[in-house]
Amino acid sequence: MRFLLIAAAVASFLMSSGAHAQSPQAEPAYRETQVRQGAYATGPAPAWVTPADIPESTLSGDAIRRLSETHFLAGAVPAFYIRQVIQINSPAGMANLGPIIMNFVPEYQSLTLNTLRILRGTEVIDVRDTAKVRFLQRETGLEQGVYQGVVTASILLDDLRVGDILDFASTTTGINPVFGGKYFESAAWTPPVPTEMRRVVLQYPDKRPVHYRFLGPIPQGEASKPLRSMVGDMVRLQFEERRPAIVAAELFTPPSYDASTSLEFSEYGSWNDVARWAADLFVNKETPDTQFTQRVTALQAAPTEEEKILQAIRYVQNEIRYFSVSFNESTHRPAAPGLTLQRRYGDCKDKSLLLVSLLKQLGVRADIVLVASKRYKNMDAQPPSPGVFDHVIVKLAHNGKEYFVDPTRVGQAGTLETMGQYLTGAEVLVVDKASRSLVTIRNTDTYAATPNSELHETMSWPDFDKPATFESKLIVRGKYAESMRQGAQSLPAQFDTFRTRYLAQRYPEARRIGNAELSDDLLANQLTIIDRYTIDKPGEMQQDTRLVTFAPSNFFDAIRVISGAQRSTPMVLPDAPQELRYSFDLNLPANVSAMFDPRSEKINNDYFKFKLNERFRGNTMHMDLVLKVVADAVPATGMKTYLGDLKQMGELIRGVVPIQPRLLKATAPANSDPAQVLAQRLREQQQTEIGVYSKVIKDNKLTGKDLAAVYAARAVSHSNLMQMDEALADILQASRLDPSESDHPLDLAIIYEKRGQNQAAIEQVKRALVLGADPYRIYTLRGQIYSHMGKYEDALRDLEQAALSQDNKPGLPYARLWYLWTLGQAGLPVPATLKQQLDQELTGPWPRAAYGMFTGASTPETVLAQVQKMQGEERLMALCEAYFYVGKYYLVKGNKAKAREYFEKTRATGLTIYTEYVAAVQELERMDRPEQPAAGSQ
Repeated sequence: MRFLLIAAAVASFLMSSGAHAQSPQAEPAYRETQVRQGAYATGPAPAWVTPADIPESTLSGDAIRRLSETHFLAGAVPAFYIRQVIQINSPAGMANLGPIIMNFVPEYQSLTLNTLRILRGTEVIDVRDTAKVRFLQRETGLEQGVYQGVVTASILLDDLRVGDILDFASTTTGINPVFGGKYFESAAWTPPVPTEMRRVVLQYPDKRPVHYRFLGPIPQGEASKPLRSMVGDMVRLQFEERRPAIVAAELFTPPSYDASTSLEFSEYGSWNDVARWAADLFVNKETPDTQFTQRVTALQAAPTEEEKILQAIRYVQNEIRYFSVSFNESTHRPAAPGLTLQRRYGDCKDKSLLLVSLLKQLGVRADIVLVASKRYKNMDAQPPSPGVFDHVIVKLAHNGKEYFVDPTRVGQAGTLETMGQYLTGAEVLVVDKASRSLVTIRNTDTYAATPNSELHETMSWPDFDKPATFESKLIVRGKYAESMRQGAQSLPAQFDTFRTRYLAQRYPEARRIGNAELSDDLLANQLTIIDRYTIDKPGEMQQDTRLVTFAPSNFFDAIRVISGAQRSTPMVLPDAPQELRYSFDLNLPANVSAMFDPRSEKINNDYFKFKLNERFRGNTMHMDLVLKVVADAVPATGMKTYLGDLKQMGELIRGVVPIQPRLLKATAPANSDPAQVLAQRLREQQQTEIGVYSKVIKDNKLTGKDLAAVYAARAVSHSNLMQMDEALADILQASRLDPSESDHPLDLAIIYEKRGQNQAAIEQVKRALVLGADPYRIYTLRGQIYSHMGKYEDALRDLEQAALSQDNKPGLPYARLWYLWTLGQAGLPVPATLKQQLDQELTGPWPRAAYGMFTGASTPETVLAQVQKMQGEERLMALCEAYFYVGKYYLVKGNKAKAREYFEKTRATGLTIYTEYVAAVQELERMDRPEQPAAGSQ
């Protein structure tokens, strides 16, 4: 973007020199320097410039621009003229003005100060020839490994006053010869302060067409259509707008989104033109010297082609230090590989050409790639030119796949598949004369299929009166592993302290046990860090409830939370795409007894995918979370959805496990049967809930839907106690009070099914479907009822819809088990693809182990042995289910005696709230009835 710069906030007018640096740099420091004779002068505007008259203005503001004009000459000797006329309206406007700053490169440019005057009322104070000019050069960092030829001419004016009008202009002549005389330029259009007139003029030879394009919002009215005229053999295009709009910058706008307007010019007609220019620039014409040949010979000793490639990459990344000397053509023309190897330093283009040359000597196809590291995407919005690129990397081919490698990276590990990729999604140009379009960098297959980060946290708190132990296991891969690996290596003493401080924000009384354990798999590019702590008080008490907190802290940097959905620009999401996983295991004292149904939740939108699985049985709680960020930005129109779903995700996670008094069981008498104690306590819980609901109903304070919900809840509690008449009466009353609620006919269907009224149950399921119930629940329940009825064809039609769902719905493993044994009872095999999938899940959370009995991968004995390894009441609850599944297995096999044995064991648990208990009782009743053909059996 081209502007003079008056440093400071309101009037920051930037004038670019046109030297497009190869690497983005931080804000520089300066030192005073000298320039060559003739590089700077004062004098009138060149003859090809016709300055505009200063327009009158009624704009308000601390400082305003009366006029901002830029003239470009695309001739044999390119030049540009910049003029700013600034009116100072207040002390604040004057305070914001700093020195006038003009950047140029003396090696191939000259700078002429054309105008510098102060208009004070009717007085004109011309200081062009008397103002003191200081020449400053960036000291960017020699500490950053960069040395450039850009010089800043700085003028600090004396005696500026409120009400003054400052009029200054300069001409910069010359262009970097590396571009071979081909023209491209850019002019900012959107002003940073109120501006009365913006004008841009381009003159170019009639026989050398220069393309133009506005980036960002197109100026209003006629401004987007230039006034075209001829000046001799030169085409003159004049763009002009009165009072161009000011754009307020919004945080987190993607760099690829042009919120502000600029006017781009380029003589390059296509990306192929740019590729052909770069191909000539990056050709390696030198004959390999001894040092280069020796390096190739050393690389050829590697046993495989991939190892040769990796050794070449790591040599250039780690042994050739990054240092940029960018003068004249060296801003874009790379050093010869032999010279880079000899000096053992170079910038991105030098290191890339060296790596390409080494790889080609190894017989590997490799190409230079141009990258716009600041913009990344939406590259085709701008006209093609070399100026859009600021970085160089390498593309190589191996085993039929393409890989993109950045030679300026340090410390990368892994294989070509697992190496960190820092430019995913970038649209880049391969330097090849055959290149005609940009290509997009994608993650490798392995990298894309593997979670970037996994955090597994386990808290063991066997006694509420004693400290808990806490273990955190963090697994990071790819570029995340590379970053953390370097952090651990560079600051080993502070590494443990940093990680402890992070956990202490959640648990202030956490104390580290030993040092962090690091396990580094360099081949997989995977770093595992295990931290252990003791925590004195991990559960805060609120009234009579103990709250244990957890947090998926590895999710925090993957999402962006802002207040308010109103935006005019997209919001960039950090580091997409990526996948993160989190799990939390909580092991509580033996007297904690929870019995919650497994919970599965899911959020899907165009920006992220989220899954939650939770189970809390007995004294153990487990939660699994998966977050996939799939978009790199959220459009302004999508912010409401994004923030709403983000809020919902937080509500689903909750971040706290409440341990209420009702979850604490009383001490059982000595020598009591734990199973019977559990069954009795669950019955008492249901009776307590019935009492609570009955009191609410008796108080007669609720009506309509609210009262219906209480009747429905009491019906479920009666049903759990097998009090079917009471349950039926309550659910019918709930349906009368709220006939539009789809849950009521589903509850009624379950009650009818328990009473043996299967056809009535089917009718209620149909009614629930009409009322809009979740089809997944419909398919599962109706499939179970049809299975009880022996209508296996109907059962399979419904159960297949539920069991083969990819939506990870609550209870999916149970739906799959019903589907498996119904297949067996119908005499049908398990589909091969489903069998393969389920066999891979056998080691997952219960009840997945039971799949194996029906796929042939395991036996009842192995399944029961796995359940017996569980602890406390979780084991007792799982046994109720496992006994029933084993009974169904033997029933499918035709061994009714064994089936009866395990159905009896299920009934003996007394866990009436379980579907498996009810189903086992029904199976036993069916066995006791006289044999008769099953209606509709297959």
